[in-house]
Amino acid sequence: MSSAPLARLVTDSTLRLPATSLTAGESAVIADALMHRLERSRSLLGSGVDEQIPSAPALAHSAAADTATGAASSALIDTPLAAALASLDLTGDLAPYGWRVGVGDGLALHAARDHANRLLDAARIALFGFDGPLTIQRPGPVALAAAVFTASGERALADPGLLRDLPHLLAGGLARETAQVRERVPGAALDITLDERGLRAVQQGRIRTASGYRFHPPVGRDAITRHLATVLTSSADPSTAQPRILIDAHTDLVDAARSAGAERIGLDPLSGQARRPGRLWELLADARDRGVGLTFVLAPGREEKALSHVLSCWRELGFAPREARGFDFLLSRGSARRREQSLTADQALSLPEIEQGMRMMLRWGERLEA
Repeated sequence: MSSAPLARLVTDSTLRLPATSLTAGESAVIADALMHRLERSRSLLGSGVDEQIPSAPALAHSAAADTATGAASSALIDTPLAAALASLDLTGDLAPYGWRVGVGDGLALHAARDHANRLLDAARIALFGFDGPLTIQRPGPVALAAAVFTASGERALADPGLLRDLPHLLAGGLARETAQVRERVPGAALDITLDERGLRAVQQGRIRTASGYRFHPPVGRDAITRHLATVLTSSADPSTAQPRILIDAHTDLVDAARSAGAERIGLDPLSGQARRPGRLWELLADARDRGVGLTFVLAPGREEKALSHVLSCWRELGFAPREARGFDFLLSRGSARRREQSLTADQALSLPEIEQGMRMMLRWGERLEA
């Protein structure tokens, strides 16, 4: 344990920069805006918080209108969901109520793919010579099924065949993204986070149908385990770490993730069953003893409360502070459910918030070393 870093800081792959006024077709200006975003992420996070607290820059999405798409606003195109759909071997388009799949390629999906390629091309320049982890965040397979719609206008949760196929399609998309990043930034090792916060609502049958009057049937724990396992095994790449699975803080979901073979599990320590010491924390400790990496979500403005709570619960289990070395901490301003369609300014990280997160990591390190 002593050889492990004190902690590691990553973000949810969002970065809010001041908006610039662009029109479609200004490709040179768009490329400059994307490079600026990646350069800021690299300058902040590319060298680590300090030598014992590594951090990782991101292929970040932005809430600012600094990328012109022509077909749709960047709030809809420059998002983790749109990036995931752009990588899938699946057709789609943007309807007034959200993304539809299997309906033929529309202008919005073409725009999302163009944007993904521009971001990768910008990364080739902005991250030239970079050597280390590079983070992206995508919706997990169940979150994806809850976020997209079929041709009939119903959520993919209502289509058993699509629900079964989406994990395979997502795994294929992640493999393509990994290869594309490796081609543009040879020294980068893609660190993928699959955001399944909101999974508890799916498990309990609390996702409304398109009409708003009924709810989709619950997706049971066994099915959740199967969908997660499909992505984790099908996207396996020996040169990269297994994707991190972000879940709601509930024992059932920790068990499901572990049964799926997850090697890295993340949750918000101030939510759900994590809000107090108990069975959930015992499961997390057992998972860590068995080699599972733990990630704790830090919301801007609540970092101190979250870090103190993690350390308190860890001590409650009989661990010394020094035995809390090696946790990952993920700065995030919103769950997959909140931003499933668009990315607004209040859902993306700002530069001061990332800088504050880095300062909190230094204080965390001081606590562990005291």
